[in-house]
Amino acid sequence: MHSGAKKDRCRWFGRFLVLGLCTCSHGAVAQGTNDLQSAILTFRKASDDWSGEELLQATDGFASLLKQDPTSPLLQYWHGVASVHCCLHQQGNADTVDKKQRSRNLKRAHDSLTRLLKLDPENGEAHAMMATLTGLQIAARPWTGIARGPSADRSTKRALALGMENPRVHYLIGSNCFHGPSMLGGWEQAREHFEEAERLYQKELESNRDEWAPGWGYSSCLFFLARILEEEGRNEEAIAYLERAQRINPADERVQRSLQRLSAQGGGT
Repeated sequence: MHSGAKKDRCRWFGRFLVLGLCTCSHGAVAQGTNDLQSAILTFRKASDDWSGEELLQATDGFASLLKQDPTSPLLQYWHGVASVHCCLHQQGNADTVDKKQRSRNLKRAHDSLTRLLKLDPENGEAHAMMATLTGLQIAARPWTGIARGPSADRSTKRALALGMENPRVHYLIGSNCFHGPSMLGGWEQAREHFEEAERLYQKELESNRDEWAPGWGYSSCLFFLARILEEEGRNEEAIAYLERAQRINPADERVQRSLQRLSAQGGGT
């Protein structure tokens, strides 16, 4: 049984920060570490602000680092994460995104995840991101759904087999169920994955984890749980989730708007 993301993170950071000492000078390793940390900070801010321009900058930053070390699973992982987030952002703004640019971003993300899976085939998050990306490709070209659907299903099953204890795996699969057709499980199955992701995110926060390890998705997970609760008329519970999401990411405008709307309605039932 694989131990999922925790083992993956140890392997990635060990490779980048320790094994690099065997082939590089101390100064080169320190500079590489600083550059990676700077790129991660750029991505975190872009993700919190949900800025398409900043997400593209973060993706380009990881791409530049990959030119220096094209076989690094860690760098390829972060490039894949940033690339997929660019595609998620453009999906939410599909009416204003140039179709050619949208196609280029989808292809870049697909190529990035394909390279990551060759470097690290047992990365559960990579399989989950591939399932999400396949869903975005179907959304962009619905007539490809029949051909792409089985691939998305295989990626989902592989992600769960490898990352059952990874919160980002459950968050991504929950998002796929939430946004996808009912045949993918609908909101009930989305809730199950979001609730499991919530439990695992909290477990990560309480653990002694590396400050540069992946932590993205938590506030969005809580936001989507609030959306489900609001749909059921459980507004007080929805507000509680939104307030937690706001504490994690005060910059999330979706959370702010939802809190204002529900507060104006007088809270719960």
